[in-house]
Amino acid sequence: MIWPPSILRVHIADAQRTRIRLWLPLFIVWPILLIITALLLPVLVLVAMVFYICRLGWLVRAALILPQLLAATRGLRVNINGSGGQIVRVIIQ
Repeated sequence: MIWPPSILRVHIADAQRTRIRLWLPLFIVWPILLIITALLLPVLVLVAMVFYICRLGWLVRAALILPQLLAATRGLRVNINGSGGQIVRVIIQ
């Protein structure tokens, strides 16, 4: 099983060597999202049934793939070179 990312690290550096390093704990968000999902589960099941009846089953399958897609972002590294020599690095762990 692939676990979703738990920490988001953002490093910002510019030409003058000013560095900002942010560590954003995503593991605090997961329990809140789990509670919201549990509360909305009856509504989500009803919406899924309506979509399936209306021949939009592909939309239900796409929604079921989203958690797997989110979990697959673990280990993602993004480097962005901005104007003026500013560099932004985003690392998802």
